[in-house]
Amino acid sequence: MKSERFEALIDAIIAIIITIIVLDLPVPSVVTWDSIFALKMNFFAYFVSFLLCYNFWNNHQKFFGYIKTIDHRVMWLGAGSMFVLSFIPYLTSLITTDFNAFFPLFLYGLIFIVIDILFLMSCYILKNVDS
Repeated sequence: MKSERFEALIDAIIAIIITIIVLDLPVPSVVTWDSIFALKMNFFAYFVSFLLCYNFWNNHQKFFGYIKTIDHRVMWLGAGSMFVLSFIPYLTSLITTDFNAFFPLFLYGLIFIVIDILFLMSCYILKNVDS
């Protein structure tokens, strides 16, 4: 199977995820430098989540620059990765409610690990698919 449609799906899902994250940023009732600065941790959480999404997208773009055909294993691992990545807006919102709470930060970090494991599994499979 050719990879172009799968690449487009990944692009669309990541664009939606980033849009949801930025729309979740709170808007101060009175816009001043102080009110925006008070949201610094929210912006930091957005920044880290954006970097995660961008890194995921960038790695897949590099892969599909070399790979032209994929099989069902790659598609299912990609679907699993997209499923896990789709929790990023929720977890970003969750950690911004209390930056000192352990469990939301644990879940947020766990998402990074799970995405990396799925990505490494994709690398292993892609190594043999398009040879």
